[in-house]
Amino acid sequence: MYTSSIFDSLPSGIFVGREEELERLERLIIRDNEKVITISGNNSTGKTLLWRQFLNIQKDNFGERVQVLRASSPFRNFPTIDEKTKLVIIDDISYDFYRSLEKIITDLINRNSDKQFLLVGAHVDRFKRLSTNNIHLNNFEVNNSDALLNKLLKSKISPKEIQKIANEKAKEKLSTTELTVSEIAFDLGFEHSQSFSKLFKVKTNLSPLEFRSSFN
Repeated sequence: MYTSSIFDSLPSGIFVGREEELERLERLIIRDNEKVITISGNNSTGKTLLWRQFLNIQKDNFGERVQVLRASSPFRNFPTIDEKTKLVIIDDISYDFYRSLEKIITDLINRNSDKQFLLVGAHVDRFKRLSTNNIHLNNFEVNNSDALLNKLLKSKISPKEIQKIANEKAKEKLSTTELTVSEIAFDLGFEHSQSFSKLFKVKTNLSPLEFRSSFN
């Protein structure tokens, strides 16, 4: 189920650069009540951050009625969808083995006709087989840099402060929970655990596992 993340601690204005995509996602899920919506884009384009920001905004509408599934390798099977779930998010659908997952995902959707599905991955062409409601995130071009910088400067919190908050949240989870490094990275909004581990080591001079072992 959806749990609180770092974004709960940040002002809403910190989400910059994808406002149009966020507005469209809200429209497709809330107003149009579409059955299947997809988010596609290359790595590090903010796919996971987009839907997590959507959940933060729509907590009152969804609450605990969101179930997040991972489709990353190695994949075994999806768990049973809870009866109370309203929105099912399947994140990190890899292009490498999407063909083998297509039937599994289709069957899952067909078996849960009363629920909405949000599919997240890199492959826009394959997603078109399942839905025409696609939000594709392109890489930010150089000519977008000034606009993004201006938005960040106008935000109430600096990028350095965001990293500081993320680092403190990571320390807390590493020292007080049994979540894996990948699960912690995902919960903090990182699309890849390697990026999280690299940033954590820069800030602490320890890898996440080394930091955790110091508490054992």
